[in-house]
Amino acid sequence: MELFRLACGLPKIRLGRMDRNRQAMEEMARAMAKEEVDLALFPEGSLTGHSIRDLSGQEFFCQRAWEEAETLADRTRDLDLALVFGLPLISGAGTYWATVLAYQGDLDVLGKRGPEPPEESPFFLEETSYIFKSLSLAPLSDDQVARLSPGRILEVADLLLLSQARPFLPGKAKARRKALEVLTGDGLALAMVSACPGESTTDGVFSTQALIAENGHILAEKKEGEGEGFIFADLDPFLMKKTQERSRARLLMGRVQPDPEEEMDIPFHRSTRRVYAKYPFLPEDEEGLEETLTIQALGLAQRMSAIGAEDVWIGISGGLDSTLALLVALRTFDRLGLDRKGIHAVSMPAFGSSEKTKENARKLARSLDLDFREIDLEEVLRVHFRDIGLEEGDRSLAFENAQARERTQILFDLANLHGGLVLGTGDLSEIALGWATYNGDHMSSYGVNASIPKTLARALVRYEADGFRENGRKELARILLDVVETPVSPELLPPKDGEIAQKTEEIIGPYELHDFFLYYFALYGAGPRRILDYADRAFEEYSRKEILACLRIFYDRFFKNQFKRSAMPDGPQASPISLSPRGAWAMASDLDGRAYLDEVDALIEGEK
Repeated sequence: MELFRLACGLPKIRLGRMDRNRQAMEEMARAMAKEEVDLALFPEGSLTGHSIRDLSGQEFFCQRAWEEAETLADRTRDLDLALVFGLPLISGAGTYWATVLAYQGDLDVLGKRGPEPPEESPFFLEETSYIFKSLSLAPLSDDQVARLSPGRILEVADLLLLSQARPFLPGKAKARRKALEVLTGDGLALAMVSACPGESTTDGVFSTQALIAENGHILAEKKEGEGEGFIFADLDPFLMKKTQERSRARLLMGRVQPDPEEEMDIPFHRSTRRVYAKYPFLPEDEEGLEETLTIQALGLAQRMSAIGAEDVWIGISGGLDSTLALLVALRTFDRLGLDRKGIHAVSMPAFGSSEKTKENARKLARSLDLDFREIDLEEVLRVHFRDIGLEEGDRSLAFENAQARERTQILFDLANLHGGLVLGTGDLSEIALGWATYNGDHMSSYGVNASIPKTLARALVRYEADGFRENGRKELARILLDVVETPVSPELLPPKDGEIAQKTEEIIGPYELHDFFLYYFALYGAGPRRILDYADRAFEEYSRKEILACLRIFYDRFFKNQFKRSAMPDGPQASPISLSPRGAWAMASDLDGRAYLDEVDALIEGEK
């Protein structure tokens, strides 16, 4: 009697670590082979993680996933075992979660789940079936199965493979079990897996249910919360076919082979003349700068109107970001016809504030005739440091971040006391790199600069300075230009000889490079090698070694600081990129960016 042994595997994964996940899958596959399993189904996110969100649409990430899948196929070629799993795939029609099969060293796509398919392909399947001991199989998603009757499915396959991440919600596992019993009652067999242990819990918990059913019976099940491991059961093809009432002709389609006569290889050459703009975020002309400021102001105006606010509180430091937020507030109040006295500019100098930035903050607020107040934080911070046991002379992150959090607390308390909302000043560059104190300057009621990178912020303040100069406000214009030329700094460490001691770009690298990297990474999904090539063409003033050093910092900080973006406040999108977690940029907070860092490290090694 010939039986077919089917397994479902749930390895413990780490988001983004495709190398580790591939190793875990291989180890589980070898354990399955010892149990004489014929075919094993893994979750669609078993190689990459399902909750990678937007990275599933990035060319570099998908290419690396495919390479790891090929490695898995090669390393399991000695096993008499077929592995079916999912991974993100980019094709001409868009981004898909593809179901692939690794068998005896080969790797092939079985089916794809993504954008709406052509009407003539109702199953989302490639025109191919694999036969294992007289069973034909088809990978389908839950919503596809819901639209098809068992009889319609039987025209395609005997064995359904359901590999789709699902939420873990009360009662869902029980309902799903009953539905699949009914679905397989007419002679079908089915394997179902949800998600691997290790998926992100940023916004919810994923189901880890797995089960195997045949002829209306559950043969094996791994229940919610049981953790990693695998289950297996033996299917009886004879009983399945007898249950189908009568033998029917099966639509057994062979692998689709491309027609070589229909393919054309068109050679192309690597251009050495294409130059990429250094500042890709900057609009082509002043009209674009005006529109950017208008979008920021409209966003704030809508928020203020929606909640009935007529006051905003801004912490001004004499730096670039707070100055831009202040200028946006001016436009907003003029648009709403509100008294500018409702713009409350609060300077909160502490241990790292330089005389230059403190004076620029004072001059800026007074020249605009705003409500200005200055609150010195040194005394209250010394008390706080004593309370938490921070030793005198300690200059650790606790010393720095306490200042940022104290400023934020004061702003929110003032807003509570007098009414209004706290206007966020942090920009896109800082959000991307996580260059903000969590629950300090990271937090606000509304972040008007959230999609404005440093390079664009500088251009916008210069544009406003030009406008004031043309209107005869030369002193105000001079102050604004001085702000633009002031080194970017959080000013959390004491000045040296009265000058700013903590210059951000000396620590993490030039913002013009980071903005360039962010643009091609987040907007186009370019990988490290391609970004290096673009930057090498755009920036003659930086060597490849300097670019790579900065690129490594970019990737390292970007992935480590997603947790700050996951909790970022609302703000308008006024540039091509937003990193808001509410749709514009979706990424798990605990995703590991090692694949990108490994690529950069290899490029750095190649430059030695």
